[in-house]
Amino acid sequence: MGAWNKIVWPRVHWIAAAGLGLLAALAALYIAYTVGQYATELSPDETNYISMARRLVDEGVYSFWGKGPDAYVSPGYPLFLALCAALFGEGSLTAARVLQCLMAGGTAALTVLLGRKLTGRTAAGVIAGVLIVCNGGYYFLSRLILTETLYFFLMMLSLLLLLRAEEKNALWRFALAGGVFGCAVMVRSLVVIILPFLALPRVLRWRKDKSVSLKPILWFFAGFLIPCLPWWLRNLVTLHKLIFWAAQTNPVFGGLHEDPEHLGYHDPGTYLGNFKLFIEFFRNDPKGMLSWMTQEKFRIIFLSDVVMPEAAITDTARNMTVSLGLCGAALGFACRRTRLQSLPFWAYLLPIFISVPSFRYAYQYLLLLAVFSGWLLTRAWDAIRER
Repeated sequence: MGAWNKIVWPRVHWIAAAGLGLLAALAALYIAYTVGQYATELSPDETNYISMARRLVDEGVYSFWGKGPDAYVSPGYPLFLALCAALFGEGSLTAARVLQCLMAGGTAALTVLLGRKLTGRTAAGVIAGVLIVCNGGYYFLSRLILTETLYFFLMMLSLLLLLRAEEKNALWRFALAGGVFGCAVMVRSLVVIILPFLALPRVLRWRKDKSVSLKPILWFFAGFLIPCLPWWLRNLVTLHKLIFWAAQTNPVFGGLHEDPEHLGYHDPGTYLGNFKLFIEFFRNDPKGMLSWMTQEKFRIIFLSDVVMPEAAITDTARNMTVSLGLCGAALGFACRRTRLQSLPFWAYLLPIFISVPSFRYAYQYLLLLAVFSGWLLTRAWDAIRER
């Protein structure tokens, strides 16, 4: 018992992370082999990403449409595919899928570690990890040539590295966390919205106590700029305009109404133009628009049985994660002691309701909702024991 308390128990979270991560990676590889080898059709997005990677390797041109240089999508995932193509040649797609399966396992492990680090409870991290491992959607997504799996891994890794940097208070750790966060933004840009909220806790501590250093924020931001600056400079030099993330606006346009093109509207190509359309739609049908932008989009994003409709364990894990996680996130925001920790999640969640709804978008939030679920359940258990 003494050896357990001294050696094993302090490392239980690492053991759980390794075990669940390995299980998730093996499950992803199994599904990629048994299902992926028969799924030969590629979606339009997959086809375009593969073509982008080939153009990058063969011609040195970054282009989504193949009609000259553009910045239609962010560069993170095409560069990942281009690296696979350069290293593995004809087997690049197989290599990309295998790497994504391994990243799916890594994401499950990171969920355990992040849950434990955020809540201070090993059980919360393990519960979060189990909810993710039981959700087969992550395994199906890992075999697709899409941004999700790479993004999930980078997002969770950056958050864990930031918490580790706060714990160790080492400037290079903040720079590393910022660099990984910048890479995540270069894959899918929406997460950049939480950048100021990550700095907020230290800024508030500094306002109360001027001895608190703000250097870590600067180092984090410096690390964040390392993967971003080359993209910005490339767009300025090649396209003669500053495009921070991507030029596409059609996801926003498609999310303004259930079918805006059926009504005779076309994507104006700018965020300002889409905002004007949103105001017009809302004036014409305020009740319908309110329903569409809230409950209808929530149902499509979080409650669609699309990826594994016949897997009961996936549905159960998903429904538990959404219901318990949202309750935990709401409770975390309501409590003053945990408000700053839950604020980035809400800042990250709400903008997704502006975009076109898709079941794929839920998975980036389920990772964080799993952590809130673990925290809620462990807190409820503590309350029951105290009665």
